[in-house]
Amino acid sequence: MTAPSHASAGGFPVPNPAAPPNLPSNGLAPSRSSRFGLGRSPATEGVVSNEAAWSVSVLVADSQPVARAGVMAAVNRQPGLSVVAAVADGAEALETIRRVEPDVVLIDVHTPLVSGLELVAAVGDERLRSRVLLIAAKAAPLEVHDAMVAGAAGFLTKGESLDTICDAIREAGDGRQYLSPDSQAALAQQLRQGARRPALLSLRELEILRLTAEGVTSAGIGRRLNLSQSTVKNHQQHLYSKLGVHNAPAAIYQAMRRGLLR
Repeated sequence: MTAPSHASAGGFPVPNPAAPPNLPSNGLAPSRSSRFGLGRSPATEGVVSNEAAWSVSVLVADSQPVARAGVMAAVNRQPGLSVVAAVADGAEALETIRRVEPDVVLIDVHTPLVSGLELVAAVGDERLRSRVLLIAAKAAPLEVHDAMVAGAAGFLTKGESLDTICDAIREAGDGRQYLSPDSQAALAQQLRQGARRPALLSLRELEILRLTAEGVTSAGIGRRLNLSQSTVKNHQQHLYSKLGVHNAPAAIYQAMRRGLLR
């Protein structure tokens, strides 16, 4: 079932271009549903179900067009999986999740505007039902740890085969978690270090922190975000607590160290 693959600019393997994906002109799968029932077995290997009710609906988010195309092609060839949308940044991914409610979101950890880690936090805060599966060029211990603590469905690297990526999507769609071998090792390394990790910041807290890093006062932040100054200060205190600091300079330093400010 595995076709020869080629490396892409985004790091994903891309299926053989001689076998183009069967996608409509808008790049979206024709339908979605809430669960799937057709997995891999000797009896079903290579068999694609025509019943959309058995499909896991997937949203792919990656800033690299070639990477998105490669994953879309691979997913849509798999029994029980279908891509319902593909986007280039995390902000569009969040809006699509709210509108389409895909079963599984496969997103690059460093997707622009809203990162993969921020998306996990937002999905949890808004109690959205989609499960978020993160993928990165490499498994960084802090990122893997934060992702799993925040409730991600799993973490894998772009060095995995397309079949493995699809298997991870199946696991997430079935309510389980998936960690690639590299991600397991990274998580174990972080746990061995025993460092206390703070909760992820909410999107509002990140917004306020970014404005603070730009030198905007709490009163100025309130005017920009249409918030009272006391509300801004409450958010600042919460994010200080999450980062384990007591003032704005220390918060900015910790956020930059952890990759929360780019």
